[in-house]
Amino acid sequence: MKIRNGFVSNSSSASFVIIGYRMEEIGLDKLNDEEKEKIIRECDPKRLESKMYHKYGIDDVWYEFMSNGNFMGINGITGINNEGVMAVGVKIAWITSDGGDLDDKEISLDEVNNIIKKLQDKMGICKPPKIITGTVAC
Repeated sequence: MKIRNGFVSNSSSASFVIIGYRMEEIGLDKLNDEEKEKIIRECDPKRLESKMYHKYGIDDVWYEFMSNGNFMGINGITGINNEGVMAVGVKIAWITSDGGDLDDKEISLDEVNNIIKKLQDKMGICKPPKIITGTVAC
């Protein structure tokens, strides 16, 4: 049996690897509430009818919309917006500190490129994607 003395935190974290873009590079960090709502209305309008939207407003709905793996209506695109880490792209790895393991996942570079190309086309991005790593609270 382990006994811990001193400060123990209940917070969890996750480390991630994503191939894509930092949101400030492509302007997603500057969207106002009306612009967020317009994007959601175009891609997933039922979210604006949800209890979450009526109770918490656009920011919580936007966060859920970003992180669902179908951001901007593109299957395979995920957004991360947590404590200053803001990125969007193809999530390669997500490992939690509470004992979660790295999922067995396989995706070819061609598949990643095809998904990223859809994001580039939809948003008019000309820059090549980057591999972004980091840690976020969860």
